[in-house]
Formats: sequence, structure tokens, C-alpha cells
Amino acid sequence: MKPNLENFKRFLKLSSLNITFIVEGKKDKKVLNSLGFKNVISISNQSPRKVKNKIKTKEIVILTDFDKEGENLRKKFETYFHSYNFKVNYFIPKIVRSLGIKKIEELNFYKRLTEYKAE
Repeated sequence: MKPNLENFKRFLKLSSLNITFIVEGKKDKKVLNSLGFKNVISISNQSPRKVKNKIKTKEIVILTDFDKEGENLRKKFETYFHSYNFKVNYFIPKIVRSLGIKKIEELNFYKRLTEYKAE
């Protein structure tokens, strides 16, 4: 797989938007925070209701892993948040998926790659 640095850079530019990113686990949250994303909530062992109470924006991105478990989790949370009129952003996950990763924590690969190229 050839790294898609252009789409990674596009993704990084989105860190300044007033959007809440909802991820599966603590490692996913940690990597997004390290990339400059501030509004990140981990859904690890939390009900959609508990997560909803932490959201401070109207627009959200549900950024779960691109495996069967992650897709099922995404659909569950998507359905719940739609019922509360949150705007679910579908474009940003498509950018991340285009990077060829299966797990969100794999964004660390791109972070290290860009740091290496900067040296």
C-alpha cells in the first residue's frame, strides 16, 4: 500500500473545525489528540446516551475502525444520534478510509511518516 499523504494532510486540516469526533477506544482518542483534534470522545464501554451528554457540538464524526465490529458500532451510534438531530458527517470517515488503514490508531503510521519526511 502506498501512503496517501495528500489525504492525510486534508484530514489534519479538519482539526480546527467545530466538530466532535467519536472514536472506539482510548488509543484512538490519544492518536487524534496527538494530531491536534480537541473534541474527541471515546465510546469505550459507554452507552450512546452517556456519549451524547458529552457532545458540545451539533456536528459529529463517528470514526470507528473499518472492521465488522467497528461498522456495527458506528451504525448503532449513528441511529441514536440521528434521532437527536445531530448532523453526522460522512465525508471525513471517507477521507480516513482512503488512507488504507483498518484501525483508527493506525493513523500513528502517517504521523510518524510525516515527522520523518519533515526531518
